[in-house]
Amino acid sequence: GDQMSDVVNFDSAAFTENVLHSGRTTGYGSFESYHLGMRCPNGYFLGGTEKIDYDNFNHNINLDCSSVQVYSSNDFNDWWFPQSYNDTNADITCFGSNLWITLDEKLDDGEMVWVNALQ
Repeated sequence: GDQMSDVVNFDSAAFTENVLHSGRTTGYGSFESYHLGMRCPNGYFLGGTEKIDYDNFNHNINLDCSSVQVYSSNDFNDWWFPQSYNDTNADITCFGSNLWITLDEKLDDGEMVWVNALQ
C-alpha cells in the first residue's frame, strides 16, 4: 500500500530552571499538565510549600482537583518525565486554578516533585 517512513531525531529537553512545565491534550476534552519542581541542586530539600497557578493568564481555566497526583523521583528520561517514582506524603490543597503542595519529608540530592493533573 501507500506507506511512508523516515528517520526522526529528537533532542533531549533542557532543564536549567527550578521548575519545568509540560502538557498535552488528552483527546477527551481535557488537558493533562505536568509540573516538575522543588528542585534543590546543591544538597537536599527539607520541606516546604509550592503554589502552582494553572491559569496565570486569567482565562477561567480550573483544575480538576480530583485528578492531582504528586510523586517524587530522581530517575528521569531525556524529556524529564519520571521513569520510576515514589509516593509522597504531600499535603495537597486545591481550589479553582490553584494548587498548593506542602511536603514535610526530605528530598535527596537530585530528587524532585512531579505533579500530574487534568484541566
